[in-house]
Amino acid sequence: MDEYLKQIFDLYLNDEIYSNQITHDKQYMALLEEIHNLQEKIIKSLKCNSKDSNMDLLVQNLFNTHMELSNLYRYYDFVEGFALGTLNGINCTKHDDKTVYKINKMTKDLILKNKNID
Repeated sequence: MDEYLKQIFDLYLNDEIYSNQITHDKQYMALLEEIHNLQEKIIKSLKCNSKDSNMDLLVQNLFNTHMELSNLYRYYDFVEGFALGTLNGINCTKHDDKTVYKINKMTKDLILKNKNID
């Protein structure tokens, strides 16, 4: 059981693996770029002290983009948590049923595929 718990830590809780999966996501990179651009526009507006800069709109867009980024993190939490929860449930039952075996194999393959992201 200790080996199994170590596997859970290595696959899900290890920040390096988890961060690697998220930071290579195309949506993640696009959101970071959008956040950077919005921050630059806000800073430029503040420096110019312009009244027609639509500062409220820029700040709202920045907030919305941060929320999208948060949702992306929640998605990865759900996917990883669901896969590991399924593995835990299957491991606890120890049935020899073919369906359980197929689900177990599919979930392990998914986790191992995510672990090998370069």
